[in-house]
Amino acid sequence: INSGNRDIFLAKALPSGIWEWGARVSGTQSESGSQLALDPCGNVFLTGLYSSSPVSFFSRIDEGDLSGDFQFSLINPNPVELSSTDIFLAKAFPSGIWEWGARISGMAFETSSRIIVDSCGSAYLTGIYVSTTLSFFNGISEGDPGSSNLEFSLINSGDSDVFLAKALPSGIWEWGSRVAGVDNDRVRQLAISPCGAVYLTGTYESNPISFFPGIRNGDPGIVEQQFSLPNTDTDMENSDIFLAKATPDGVWDWGARVAGAEVENVPQFAVDPCGTVYLTGTYTSDQVSFYPGRRTGDPVQVDPQFSLTDFGSFGTNVNENIFLAKALSSGHWEWGARVSAEDAFFPMVSLDPCGAVYLTGS
Repeated sequence: INSGNRDIFLAKALPSGIWEWGARVSGTQSESGSQLALDPCGNVFLTGLYSSSPVSFFSRIDEGDLSGDFQFSLINPNPVELSSTDIFLAKAFPSGIWEWGARISGMAFETSSRIIVDSCGSAYLTGIYVSTTLSFFNGISEGDPGSSNLEFSLINSGDSDVFLAKALPSGIWEWGSRVAGVDNDRVRQLAISPCGAVYLTGTYESNPISFFPGIRNGDPGIVEQQFSLPNTDTDMENSDIFLAKATPDGVWDWGARVAGAEVENVPQFAVDPCGTVYLTGTYTSDQVSFYPGRRTGDPVQVDPQFSLTDFGSFGTNVNENIFLAKALSSGHWEWGARVSAEDAFFPMVSLDPCGAVYLTGS
């Protein structure tokens, strides 16, 4: 059943194609699921947005059951008039029973974009937020009150900032970090290597964009940045691409950039077992340059390792080219290649077990 405007369902099908169970997340307003991931034990981590207060989690619904058993609710402390949505992160057992639900709250807009789970069952969540303060509340289980404990908060540096946070298997937030500047900064993809290193890519219009280490319960909300990346377009009207690596403890190892005078966009990557990153995206600049990973204490301005040029003009349109580049786990670029056309869109990259790279787009 539906409780209001738009609800969320989570369902499991057997290999035979028979539905085993369905669960739901519902309230009187609109809720939407963003992404899900599984841990090695088959537990499901689901993230999404909700505007209801409260939003309720109902466990597995079997044949003949329309509603399921209520387990717990999460509040949204902000009035509906503000059109405020909060983020939830919830964990369900393979049986369809919800174990816990946690929330991330602000007074304006925030959204979760990507979630991954490591081999120990910890979840890494990333997204963007424009709220002045973004607060992380620990997970609650059946029988707990709807208002959970505040673990820590992140501040905002300007327009939309990027957050990256780690939740333990128990639903406790371990740390939260941010990638921030005075303009629009966005995240596109998140991945983890077999060694536990976390890789993040996105676009930024800020000049510079700064990387702040993870904070924990009891830490001050304002911490010093580890390093910054400049934007090639000093007018902050066009976006550059960042690629960054963080440790499982929330400390940034390095941040690299792909930059040109025009727009670089839609980055997407694949990571091999050695932590090598294959990054793809698009660019409209006459020349796009690849700058090596910067660490704490490194100079802001460094020379690019190499550049790719535009193939040339196709009629009167602005060309959108696709690039594919390989970055080592140290943050240094090994090579870059390009696909040129009048318009090239939506590249995606994948790896096979032998290390061959496959690129597609339109």
